[in-house]
Amino acid sequence: ENISTAEVWRGEATHVSLLAKEGVVMTLEKRKRKDLQVRIRHKAPISAPIKKGTRLGDIVIKVGNRNPMSIPVIAGEDVGRLGPIGRLSTTLNYLLWGASK
Repeated sequence: ENISTAEVWRGEATHVSLLAKEGVVMTLEKRKRKDLQVRIRHKAPISAPIKKGTRLGDIVIKVGNRNPMSIPVIAGEDVGRLGPIGRLSTTLNYLLWGASK
């Protein structure tokens, strides 16, 4: 299941889906749920090419003052690299206009 997306630099697609490498099941007391923090850490943008299943970052789960739990995040699909003209165009646009939002 797709949990998030990440921006791709000079790839055939502008974004790649992020998947958890493994499932997580946690049992928490109701009063501890307010202390639950879940974050996805990855470098952005991710340079193409990207192969499906490549580790791109981590999901970090914290509950209160317990040690954080880390789960690998992987690419959900292959993203090919742009051709030479596409890479040149993307690089020139970045140099002239800055990062796109």
